[in-house]
Amino acid sequence: MKETKVISFDLDGTLTNSSFAESVWLEEIPKAYAIKNKISIENAKKNVFTSYNEIGNEKLEWYNISYWLIRFQLKIQPQILLNSCKHKIKLFDDVKITLNKLSKSKKKLIIISNARREFVDLEITQTGITKFFDNIFSATSDFNLIKNSSEIYLKICQICEITPPEMFHIGDHYKFDFQIPSQIGIKTIFLDRKGTPKRKKTIQSLIDLKIK
Repeated sequence: MKETKVISFDLDGTLTNSSFAESVWLEEIPKAYAIKNKISIENAKKNVFTSYNEIGNEKLEWYNISYWLIRFQLKIQPQILLNSCKHKIKLFDDVKITLNKLSKSKKKLIIISNARREFVDLEITQTGITKFFDNIFSATSDFNLIKNSSEIYLKICQICEITPPEMFHIGDHYKFDFQIPSQIGIKTIFLDRKGTPKRKKTIQSLIDLKIK
């Protein structure tokens, strides 16, 4: 087994909790939709969530806030909307402890997120964890890809000048962060903070992370 040279983290659900994303997608956009269309917030949520589901998280549009604001005809600047929710950005309690520990190793730390760059940059800045990472990648913004195929992982291995077995990836989406990178030889572990029925190679906290 090759030595790990790069440790890769997903962002949302792995390093940051869901409060920020949920506030943007599940609260503020439906609220603006309700006001524009003069309907109840309940009906607005029903219409907005139905539209989200029509696209699904394996298409680029899902992650693109500008796409949704145009689709719903909402005259809001994306950055203004995001900034209005930035106070909801929070790290999980185990993150800084883990990053401080790993930063003392000779391994490079990176982030690979499906979130668009405007989300990623705000989350990283707001939490003050930029200093821990050598590279921070937005799959959707930087490569026009989603982590639903190995292509994004192969591209990032090339950028980092490593082979897939020299990367260790951690994330909370079983397909995107565990199954897909595993297929090309990346060392992976599934982060299941909810503690649902155990799968192999699963941890519930980053504190339990062991890098080989």
